[in-house]
Amino acid sequence: MRLRDLDQYLRPLRRRVSALFSRGAWIWTYDGGGLRQGQVSLLANEVRDKLEHIEPYGFTSSPQVGAEAFVVSLGGTRDHSVIIVAADRRFRLRTLEAGEVALYDDQGSSIVLKRGGRIEVRAAAGVDVVGDVRVQGSLEVTGDLADGTGSLQDLRDIYNLHEHQEHGTGGGITGPPLTQA
Repeated sequence: MRLRDLDQYLRPLRRRVSALFSRGAWIWTYDGGGLRQGQVSLLANEVRDKLEHIEPYGFTSSPQVGAEAFVVSLGGTRDHSVIIVAADRRFRLRTLEAGEVALYDDQGSSIVLKRGGRIEVRAAAGVDVVGDVRVQGSLEVTGDLADGTGSLQDLRDIYNLHEHQEHGTGGGITGPPLTQA
């Protein structure tokens, strides 16, 4: 067999191997079925539509337009491609220490599993907890606690200023408590 003949036989195999992995830019999201689908721009003028976005169990995200998409073409053919990773270097946290793990978004919110067993939660606009909360250990609050009708500071203010009728002595109105809250 001549070298030219070998090259002719290997050409389809090389083409399929080179098509196995691609990198592109996220264009659009379709999110209504079992798996999210994305439209991505791969090679020059190659747009692939409704590619399944394979995500690890328990984790999901909706990539921004312009995020990087890493695509695998199963069997080396573009007819069955899937997005295996979507990443976005524009918003990636850059302050993690070795071994730390984080969830983050494009607005600056994050949950970081820190070294030493700490968990750091940063919220761009506040944290909403749905359901019961149980704290085993100490709770230190540097702001104020509040519910739907007022805050702990409101209760302190009422307590510190309250007066009432003395009972049992026939006396008058008491002054505010001697010990302030």
